[in-house]
Amino acid sequence: MSDLIARAEEFARLVHGGKNISHQKDMVLTLKELNITQNKEILASAWLINTLKDTQITYSTLKLQFGKEVADIVYSVTHSRDDNFGGEEKARLLKLLDRVVATEYSIDINSDLYSTYKKQFPLFKKHLYDEKSITYPIIYLWYYLENLYRDEEERLSIEELEDIAKDIYSTNLDEKEDEYYDNCYQIVEELMYDQ
Repeated sequence: MSDLIARAEEFARLVHGGKNISHQKDMVLTLKELNITQNKEILASAWLINTLKDTQITYSTLKLQFGKEVADIVYSVTHSRDDNFGGEEKARLLKLLDRVVATEYSIDINSDLYSTYKKQFPLFKKHLYDEKSITYPIIYLWYYLENLYRDEEERLSIEELEDIAKDIYSTNLDEKEDEYYDNCYQIVEELMYDQ
């Protein structure tokens, strides 16, 4: 385990004063189990996600202890509302993961909360989904979350979700590549026309 990740876990346990941090632990485990990312800043941020909201720890302290990138990710996830999310890609991934883990927890434990998340999903997606920052982990998490809102007998397997996300991601890459070459062709055509 990365020193940064281990320090973040220890820090989270310390500043939460013995309170249960199973949500953060579940986020880290989900990142690892679904093989979404091995990025140490994202994994460290997952441990620290509720630090600014639930403790007296400040952004400056996080920045000093864990660096600007981790502090920025945690700040973006904590201070961006669902209806005005401005965070960068790593923060978007963590915000999405936060909702995935909360939804998984609510399915069996709190049916009212699960119903609320399910109703909020279209608005949540409208404000958090960004066509410009489509990566495989983000596509996968969107499909994973959407799958959680299906009736249990209609839910897809992990393998089916992975296949769908890979297909969409590769299609998206092909479209971006085509768009790039179209733009290059247009530039060359304009240069030739100007001569």
